[in-house]
Amino acid sequence: MTLYINLLNFSSRQIAGAGYFMKRLFEQINYEERLFPKFDEVHIFCNDQLDVRTVFSIPDDKRIILRPVKKMNSFLMRILYEQLVMPFLFVGKKGSYYAPTPVMPLLAVVIGRKVKYVCTVHDMIPFFIREKYGRLRGIYVRAISKWASRLSDMVITVSEHSKKDILFLTGIPSKKVKVVYNFLPATRFQAEQSCLPTLVTICTIEPGKNLENSMKGFKRLIEKYNLPHFRYIIIGKKGWNYDGIFAAAEKLSMNDKIVFTDYLPDPEKERFIKECSGIVYLSKYEGFGIPPLEGMYFSKPSIVANSSSLPEVVGQAGVICENVDSPDAIADGMYELITNRERYIAHIPDQLSKFSPLEQEIKFVDVLTVNNL
Repeated sequence: MTLYINLLNFSSRQIAGAGYFMKRLFEQINYEERLFPKFDEVHIFCNDQLDVRTVFSIPDDKRIILRPVKKMNSFLMRILYEQLVMPFLFVGKKGSYYAPTPVMPLLAVVIGRKVKYVCTVHDMIPFFIREKYGRLRGIYVRAISKWASRLSDMVITVSEHSKKDILFLTGIPSKKVKVVYNFLPATRFQAEQSCLPTLVTICTIEPGKNLENSMKGFKRLIEKYNLPHFRYIIIGKKGWNYDGIFAAAEKLSMNDKIVFTDYLPDPEKERFIKECSGIVYLSKYEGFGIPPLEGMYFSKPSIVANSSSLPEVVGQAGVICENVDSPDAIADGMYELITNRERYIAHIPDQLSKFSPLEQEIKFVDVLTVNNL
């Protein structure tokens, strides 16, 4: 049997949530003991302009075959290829198809029925934050999220909260959706080695991350609690409508206190995490929320919004902010995080056990292989 993996959605080295999910699976899977006993080959559809082996840490193994496709930087061309070309590649084939995004070659369900179809729906953000995409793209993303969920044989998602949203919006049976948490492979919990007066947010710079209120809350923290030595570091690439966020930062007149670094490679990003006092993640909707998890590996507690999956990820290892529209409430939460850090750090080891890499690897491979068609 053959495992087909669709990575056509990725065209840049600067990967984010869905990309990291796939990269960490590639890094974690024990190919000899877990994957290749089930599959003879792995075929990976990818953008011909992207070095996917490097970006996703794919091993150089002759059984892993790259199938680069041209002109995949165009959203329209990718849709046409996935929906009009890819289905015919599965005719008469036996194996499993997997996409780390909600992409289903819909016609394949009819003409390629010897293949088991699995996709990942990380969240249902397009239904709750409609302005994230343009009108036509938003219609497509919402439609494909629903139909991919309904037509796939199995759906993987990354939190119990996302599972509830998927079930509510699609009406599919609960047994069809499997939660495979995000995780960090080959990373071990480290006792804190340093703690500088900095708070860190890691995210794509876009309105859905609630950065304007986070920055206002930080300014209020400095003023209300007289903490002039603290800095707020925001790490991430520019996303949709980022201009308004930078304009809001300018209005706060805190250029020496609020710093945007742009996208950083993992080693540089981890240096900021290791040295900070805590992680700030006040997004109003997340399918999972990887940065608080990253922080926990380095003994860093978080302040997160009391929304979507974030309380599920953080548990008692951080501060849950009830009102992320209020700068005062955010400032109070940040102060609680700073002054009672040890209380939250004490819960981190237990919370991390929930995201065991081995357990997630086993669940992932089982979804691809159990009861294969």
